[in-house]
Amino acid sequence: SLLRFGRGAPGLGALQVLAGVAFTFGIAWDDGAARLAPWGIGAAAIVLGTVWLEPLIRKAPLAAQLAFLGDASYSIYLAHTFVVPACVQLLQRVGVVDPVAIMLLASAMVMLTGELSYLWLEKPMTSFFKRLLFRTAPLGYRNARPAAPE
Repeated sequence: SLLRFGRGAPGLGALQVLAGVAFTFGIAWDDGAARLAPWGIGAAAIVLGTVWLEPLIRKAPLAAQLAFLGDASYSIYLAHTFVVPACVQLLQRVGVVDPVAIMLLASAMVMLTGELSYLWLEKPMTSFFKRLLFRTAPLGYRNARPAAPE
């Protein structure tokens, strides 16, 4: 959408997001409505509006921290499958039985584990494979002329 519509003004981005939300949730769609109308068009409007809001979002006080969480989101997602069961068992063994406390502590451990996994595993592996698979030609190689046939 960015390639087709370009960057809109951030104010228009906010209106676009609101219009997408209103289109998706503000209209009483009947059960027979095709999913494309309420969900597809509304979601597209929200995404386009968010892209237009990017210049403002970058300046937000927590932008860097939220960008880091976005970068680490896949590692956080993968970590939860291992950390949640281990954390629940550990907390129950030490006597924590309050479900809210277990959820909060397990969530914190998932975030911490996922962030460390991103920093120590995912980021270095991504960098390694980018260098391995997308290696550029040595300097001078591009400008070298092929040898004349003898």
